[in-house]
Amino acid sequence: DDFVLRMLNRELNKRAVEALIKSGSFDGLGAFRSQLYATYEKQMDALSDRGRSEVAGQIDMFSAFEDELERCGYDYPDIPEYPPKQLLALEKESSGMYFSGHMLDGYKLALSEAGDVMTTLDVIRGAESDGEDVVKVSDGARVRIAGIVTKVSLMTTRKGERMAFVTIEDRVSEIELVVFPAVFEKYERALSAECAVFVYGTVQLRDEERPRILANLILPLQSDDVYREGIVKSALSAIDRHPPSKASQKNEQRANTAARSKLYLKLDRLDSPKTEQALALISQHKGNIPVVFYDVSTAKYNNYTECGADGSDQLADALSSLLGEGCVVLR
Repeated sequence: DDFVLRMLNRELNKRAVEALIKSGSFDGLGAFRSQLYATYEKQMDALSDRGRSEVAGQIDMFSAFEDELERCGYDYPDIPEYPPKQLLALEKESSGMYFSGHMLDGYKLALSEAGDVMTTLDVIRGAESDGEDVVKVSDGARVRIAGIVTKVSLMTTRKGERMAFVTIEDRVSEIELVVFPAVFEKYERALSAECAVFVYGTVQLRDEERPRILANLILPLQSDDVYREGIVKSALSAIDRHPPSKASQKNEQRANTAARSKLYLKLDRLDSPKTEQALALISQHKGNIPVVFYDVSTAKYNNYTECGADGSDQLADALSSLLGEGCVVLR
């Protein structure tokens, strides 16, 4: 309120104060942004009346001293601060950038398990620059990125199918995804504003245009809170962790003589976040081929009983990108 009172004669309006609150400009004054946002209009109205009284000369030395004491002791409502994600969204809304962090800060565990992920700036520089210190990215190159969905533009094709152009932003830059109808139908739910996603796709280069990525796979990233609370592990409840019996081993050997009979996925450990991402992929490519996870840490095979896989090349390519070459075997 002291700031507002001092600025009353300098054309300070409510919209400007609101923007300052959202951007975090007042964070060092001892009150939450939620408290300031809930009260700033009333404070400005009251202080504006006080300012007009002072201008009119309706104040003396003693009342000015009392007002100064009141001004230093404003009681804000007892309400909690906004969640970190909302604070960042307010900063972006008011200034076009983040100040206190980044939306990806809450997904460090998932990103650490995502493997060799390029930044959007790496893709752009690799496509546009020939410098020796830049990893060259050619047209048709397959890349993996992770970021926040900031814009989704929908359109309808001549066949009446929906597709989208999606802007993905990470810590350093942004890039556009082209999501064709077949991919959009599978991953539409991951394409909402401020959703954190992992993307696997193909680089498209055109003369005098910024590089774009043709999306093949879009998976929502699980937040660190989800991993800490063990929610991801509960999603793996459909996996039978018991070692196969001798009879089932014989049946497996007989089944393996049939071409492409089972899909084997090798992971360092079964409770890895990559398992959750693999399950999400399989759920988008359901079929009749049984899925078996091999846990390297326990040297055990674990049958996934919720559903089978379709065995498509698209699924195999996506799983290989996620888990690594040699970790996906269809036989």
